[in-house]
Amino acid sequence: GSTLPPAARRRLAGAVAATVAAMHDAGIIHADLNVKNLLVRHILDRPEVFVIDFDRARIVRSVSLRARMANLVRLDRSVVKWKATRRAVTVSDRLRVLRCYLDRYPQWRAKWKQIARRYATRHLLHQFTRETR
Repeated sequence: GSTLPPAARRRLAGAVAATVAAMHDAGIIHADLNVKNLLVRHILDRPEVFVIDFDRARIVRSVSLRARMANLVRLDRSVVKWKATRRAVTVSDRLRVLRCYLDRYPQWRAKWKQIARRYATRHLLHQFTRETR
């Protein structure tokens, strides 16, 4: 597990969600959104997250929920794929990023569990259903 305290983990999840949401709100779909393409800088206990590697990104008028979730699922899969992040990032952290992301949008806020079940990766869905029983 990570050595970050719970409050710092929550702030980091919120910062990741806010950065990805801002990218999507700007009409950008990242072709390779994964943990290796996120840079994090901590200033006075406040994380800043930057997305890099936009060489295959697409710019569209409006990013659909489906495209947003595809990007977030890709990011989530990368957490599971790499050993270092698999150890450091908990299932709760992964769900928190999704929830923080969806909480930014009133039309999706109340349906976050339904959206998570519909779009989640097999790994996250298994953990999510187990935790919400």
